[in-house]
Amino acid sequence: MNNRIAVIVPVYKAEKYIAECIESILAQTYTNFRIILVNDGTPDGAGEICDEYANKDPRITVIHQENAGVTQARARGVEEATDCEFITFVDSDDTITAEYLEVLNNAASNDIDIVINDFNINSPTISKEKYLESLFVGGKGSVDPGPCSKLYRRILFNAQAFDIPRNIVVGEDMIMNIRLAFNSKKGHIAIINKPGIYYYRKNDTSITVSFKSTPEYEQLYQEQLAASIPSEEKSKYFQFTIKNRLKSFKRFWGKRCKVKGMKETAFYQELKSDMEQYDYKLPAAERILFNNENPVVRFLALIARGVMKVFKKL
Repeated sequence: MNNRIAVIVPVYKAEKYIAECIESILAQTYTNFRIILVNDGTPDGAGEICDEYANKDPRITVIHQENAGVTQARARGVEEATDCEFITFVDSDDTITAEYLEVLNNAASNDIDIVINDFNINSPTISKEKYLESLFVGGKGSVDPGPCSKLYRRILFNAQAFDIPRNIVVGEDMIMNIRLAFNSKKGHIAIINKPGIYYYRKNDTSITVSFKSTPEYEQLYQEQLAASIPSEEKSKYFQFTIKNRLKSFKRFWGKRCKVKGMKETAFYQELKSDMEQYDYKLPAAERILFNNENPVVRFLALIARGVMKVFKKL
């Protein structure tokens, strides 16, 4: 299929890397694409570099906007890409190999809306239900919830896809991916397994490295996650939001009760209420850890949990 692909690059504080990023996209073996560079009010010289490339190559469009965050920068790029069948995102400090777009496009078809390059799945497709479960629950062997190394049919992007509060700065990509999956009417997601075609540059200054969550942040995040599930799908998928919240809960109240007054937070109270409403059962030791902050009782529950794990391995 000779689909036209929009390669959308949000640009912010990327002066050192943006030229290398653009060059890697221009070098594609698959030629039916356009590049949309969204300068999200970057304070360095990255915006000028983008303009220089646009002046030399008609395939490049540069959009300059006041700083609105990476989610809205991607949204603005999608809005511009009305002449494209598919969308892919590349971060401005990353690069792609020459065959990147060709590999993604070869996996697309009339029966596929989403293509993901994932090394944890050894199958050419995965059901939409399994894909959504993997996004919601995460964990070992799950699908990468990020926006890059994926190909999306443009029509999946409705107004809700990017309708995410700006103060959600970690996990917003997963929310977008969940909403796009629900928007797809196709039953499967295409999988390619090509390590090395997308190069992620490690950035020790990124917000994901320094970010420290709080119960208040998790509550706001989980509200957006729950709002992503269509009402007719709630009974099928809402249990996965409970699993997701329990993982977050363990960060605050795992082996130690790290957050004082945790049981009085809206995050805890709503999680407990939803577990009761959906009859979500915890193993005995986990139930004690969830409900009790007495250090002696919790210590005994942790020992019991460890013993049960040993028996499961026998």
